Amino acid sequence: MKMRQGIVWAIVGATIAVASIALDTARAAAQDSGDLYCRLGVNVFHQRPAAFDLPALRAGWYVDGWAWSTATRPNGIEYVLTVQVEPDGAGSYEFRPEEASLSTALAAHPGASWIIGNEPDRRHYQNDLLPELYATAYHDLYAWIKERDASARVFAGAIVQPSPLRLEYLDRVLAAYETQFGVPLPADGWAIHNHILNERSCEYYQDSTICWGADIPPGIDAVDGMVIEQSQHGDMAIFEEQIRRFRTWMAGNSYRSLPLYVSEYGILLPERNGFPPSTVIAFMDASFDFLLSATDADTGYPADDNRLVQRSAWYAALSRPPFNGSLFASTSLTDSMAPPFTMTDLGATYQAYATNLTTTSDVALLDFGIMPALVPSASAPVTLTLAVTVANRGHGLAAAPVTVDFYAGGEPGQGGELIASETLALAGCGDAQVLTVAWPLLTPDRFAGGAIVAVARAADGGDAVADRAEAVFLFVAHELYLPAVSGSLPSPRR
Repeated sequence: MKMRQGIVWAIVGATIAVASIALDTARAAAQDSGDLYCRLGVNVFHQRPAAFDLPALRAGWYVDGWAWSTATRPNGIEYVLTVQVEPDGAGSYEFRPEEASLSTALAAHPGASWIIGNEPDRRHYQNDLLPELYATAYHDLYAWIKERDASARVFAGAIVQPSPLRLEYLDRVLAAYETQFGVPLPADGWAIHNHILNERSCEYYQDSTICWGADIPPGIDAVDGMVIEQSQHGDMAIFEEQIRRFRTWMAGNSYRSLPLYVSEYGILLPERNGFPPSTVIAFMDASFDFLLSATDADTGYPADDNRLVQRSAWYAALSRPPFNGSLFASTSLTDSMAPPFTMTDLGATYQAYATNLTTTSDVALLDFGIMPALVPSASAPVTLTLAVTVANRGHGLAAAPVTVDFYAGGEPGQGGELIASETLALAGCGDAQVLTVAWPLLTPDRFAGGAIVAVARAADGGDAVADRAEAVFLFVAHELYLPAVSGSLPSPRR
């Protein structure tokens, strides 16, 4: 697998500060809290997850740029898998792990989330795919995964950063997909990286002090894209702008109803380039504040209270020098990448922030509808289909059980008749399911029409209402027949 060397040009050397005192009290509180926090994650490279004290972070998920069938999940953390896709040198593509290993991983992780590609828009050092070729590869791998596990969730994207130039790359991906396959690109969500990097052509400038950063996406002939100074690498205004830009792009391409994962971000430039631990810590705190709270009524994910981002993953549990951002550091005197590892000051900051977060559920009922909503008053019975989207806008990784009751004519205590009761389980971060219930053999004698109410409650039998939704059904009581008019009418005089 291609690693990260080279993504940021003209940097050498880095010093990782190690926390002198572990936050024992905070760590105990985090481990005793039970549920993990689904919105915060971490990239795990160079070592397997068990090498790090991930439970201390309360991280709800991790990504390692691969698809292991034997992936470990410390403390029940979620594993999001990645399929690496690269040009094969003959005009097509190849993917890794190879098909046999991928099949094993798919069987080992039913219902898991999969990211197709890792920075396909990054020349030389990552997947380096023309947008048209990424569209082809994505189509094939999406179908291959769904045929074997319909419950799997497949995420598109994983671009370096949502700059205007890289959204142009994705525009070409969408156009190529529809040209090749005749339908819009399907996805269960979008994943992006949000590194703040310079975009200048190294082929053109031939100078790594000018073209440091992310280069120009393959297939795009621009010499310059987003041009920034190294001091702007940790600029929160740019960070926020890029997230909002991508959510606007999603909404404009009919993907607003899908979750967004920021599957990699952080500070890559080392201290010698202006990013000492204090600066990285300040950036982490500010990024967490934004990622956990930012909403937009026009572009946010409706199932998650219009939040812009559902999950984010910090880069990284361990970064290979000269890259910055390590949450852990080796205690070895001879190998900086070898275990055992201890938490850095940055890792302690992550831990302290996560310890203060709650993981309560927040169930919402959305898009409640009835089919058909209006029925002629005939004697033949009719079957109504009630459908409502049930979402958990909370923050816990563990699925919370919820019961949805459907009542005709009002809620309990208001003369309502229980039609049906269904129980399901939802994790936080905008996990959502469409719940469908059939109400058969309905006639005006049984229910003359009126409000049908859906009520969501905790599945433990408590009386507290989490949310309610209402729709109206009517039998036609009076019908008005209008005569049909045929032929042409004279033109009105002026």
